[in-house]
Amino acid sequence: GFSHMSSPPGVVRDESPTKKRPRISNQQCKFALPNKNALPTLDHLYHFGLHTGQDLPSLFGNVRAVVVMGSGERAQHMASLWASQTNGIQTLVGKNERYHLYHVGAVLISSHGMGMPSLSILLHELAKLLQYSGVGPVPIIRIGTSGGVGVAAGTVVITTSSINGELQEEHQLPILGQLVKRSSQGWAPWLVDELAECSGDVPVVKGRTMSCDCFYEGQGRLDGSICEYGEADKLAFLQRIHALGVRNIEMEANYLGAFGKKLGFPVACVCCCLLNRLDGDQVRLSATEMKRYVDGSLNLVIAWLIQYLKPPGTPATAKAVLPDAKKGDVDPASLAMDR
Repeated sequence: GFSHMSSPPGVVRDESPTKKRPRISNQQCKFALPNKNALPTLDHLYHFGLHTGQDLPSLFGNVRAVVVMGSGERAQHMASLWASQTNGIQTLVGKNERYHLYHVGAVLISSHGMGMPSLSILLHELAKLLQYSGVGPVPIIRIGTSGGVGVAAGTVVITTSSINGELQEEHQLPILGQLVKRSSQGWAPWLVDELAECSGDVPVVKGRTMSCDCFYEGQGRLDGSICEYGEADKLAFLQRIHALGVRNIEMEANYLGAFGKKLGFPVACVCCCLLNRLDGDQVRLSATEMKRYVDGSLNLVIAWLIQYLKPPGTPATAKAVLPDAKKGDVDPASLAMDR
């Protein structure tokens, strides 16, 4: 069996090579979409409610980082935290039927829904939005929740590499009736390391992430409506992927890695673990515990944003703070969990 693998507060277990951030200005980072020449003159970014008839460069030309997460509520919370930190204005952009996109200073913050298909729609339109706005391939960071593999609840896993449900380092997508496979290893080591350096008292592990297309069977859970394997099979599988370096399981990272690899965006995934899957399948955190763990991951990314956006020569001082545990926990049955 496995013991909990979480690090003591403020201690980072390093499982990735260290590389320094490329010192390239935003103006030097222009990129070209592979399909740029085939795009319509008046391009509607349908799910954002934006189009190229608007003056997108004046609206979004200052963007230097993008942060995405599952739910609209969490995106709003992150936007509010960042606005408070920077004394900025929190602006909800476009329509919000599918995604909640906020523009706060030099940062775009958006929800992406649950799973890789929903994330893919967001990233396609986001890359076009940045292209039309004259912005280069800025860092894109996903903040999420996940199931830990050999790490305790509350631990934040920063992805160093990702695999799909077949344990391959690639994203697979049927296109025009044929299965297209693309490398999902777009993770930027410098970005991973800089995020980890901002961990403060948030327990962080750097490791591999497994992304699945299903919350239940695809992740080896025993509590779904359909389950055709047993406890021993599940544990053998979790032990197998742990031996491969997997430290968490979620539903989006592998596509983010593939998208970043294909277009040259530096990407990172920062996910707090809601449980250790070696101990069970169901999340039994109180609402207070859930918020504390999620806020830890949000605060880590905020600390990184402060460092990344600071003027050159400013001392590196920002560190994440894990919110204090509070009494009066809410009944877990009241939770609406999202990835």
